[in-house]
Amino acid sequence: MSADMSVYAMECHLRSDDSVKLRGCIKQHWTDFQVNEIDVNGQIVELTGHQIPPLTERLPDAEEKPPKRPKVDKPFFPLSVDDDPHNTLVSILGEAVTRKIDVFASLYNNEATLLKETDSISIGVVSEKQVRVAVHVSVRKLYPWLKTETVTSTCDTEEKEMLVRYDEDYEKVAKLLSKVETDRLFVFFKCCNEEKKILDLDPDNDKEHRQKVHRLINELFGRCSESKTQVPYAGRKQLDRSADDRPFIQIRFRQSRRKRKQGDDDAKLDDVSTGFVLLKWNIETLGAVQRLADVLSVPVSSFSFAGTKDKRAVTTQQMVVKGVTPKRLDSARDHPRISCCMRIGNYTRSTCHLTLGHLSGNRFTVIIRDCSHADGSPVRDKVIDDAVSGIRRDGFINYFGPQRFGCLLGSVMAFDIGLALLRGNLVSECASGV
Repeated sequence: MSADMSVYAMECHLRSDDSVKLRGCIKQHWTDFQVNEIDVNGQIVELTGHQIPPLTERLPDAEEKPPKRPKVDKPFFPLSVDDDPHNTLVSILGEAVTRKIDVFASLYNNEATLLKETDSISIGVVSEKQVRVAVHVSVRKLYPWLKTETVTSTCDTEEKEMLVRYDEDYEKVAKLLSKVETDRLFVFFKCCNEEKKILDLDPDNDKEHRQKVHRLINELFGRCSESKTQVPYAGRKQLDRSADDRPFIQIRFRQSRRKRKQGDDDAKLDDVSTGFVLLKWNIETLGAVQRLADVLSVPVSSFSFAGTKDKRAVTTQQMVVKGVTPKRLDSARDHPRISCCMRIGNYTRSTCHLTLGHLSGNRFTVIIRDCSHADGSPVRDKVIDDAVSGIRRDGFINYFGPQRFGCLLGSVMAFDIGLALLRGNLVSECASGV
């Protein structure tokens, strides 16, 4: 312990009998204090391995589903980045309907207003879904300010009729961005392929304007994308002095979450929890949880535990993490941020979270160093054995460390302020030190 630990009564006194008194020092090093949680069944929690439990049964909410109908080959009109959307429309809808769309699109002018002679136009019935997709993409690429919709016909055949109308969201964006940038933005969101999932807008030094763009993008496309301000050469030397170093907005699609498949142990399952044992040293419980959350890319709120354990100690406790399979959790075991201060293992499949107090207690293993008589003289082993036997028989006073008493505030200890508050003499007893 440090020299000041006597302030916190961390110097312990042992008594072997009525005449012999011993003293020693506890928690001189974090390895001198070990804590093992005791679960609700009275079992001492220990880390014994890191085997991944087999997936022996179906998930609790799995239901029998009827067999899928066999797929029927349908005509498909692929539209890649290099294809001509005008020719695609002509091949699907014909020259007359394509010209009708072009006339309707021409009602839009550069002032971002639409001369509305009609709310929408019909381009006919398109039965096949893949063909409708090709029409959607082609119209958006040719006319970013327009959008296509599919409605069900009122007739008994329930045919799919396609409508073309003005996109009101386009006008909102056009008030903040140039027409070229607005076109690029809408083509990006409506026609983006797998190869290009990032869009960089033009450089913009106006922070307030960038904030407005961020808010609008989040409002219109926040469910599928995110936007961030990027600063070129941030944190590194600019080699090309002629390059533009102004900040710009970068937009990217969010990574799609994998769909759950029965028996897929690698998928991220929101309705599955994994129980595990955490052994940590010289780090707080919340700090260990934060590191695990960062490495696994999950929220801190996904973790639950029965209580926090000491930082300056070697502690072992149960934990549960939601939405992470045992296999994925084990993959974080050898990460440098994890292996430097903790071990995880004893994985189990769980269906519920832990709550504070969900334990029977804790088992403490304490090393007492520098044992001596009260006057500082050396002590024999037999006297120490007698003292330990007395503790085992009679117990001992539960001493607390600085995590209970607080720190030094100026020239006044935090517990002095607490005592003054209880006495109602805060000003008179603490004013000189605060």
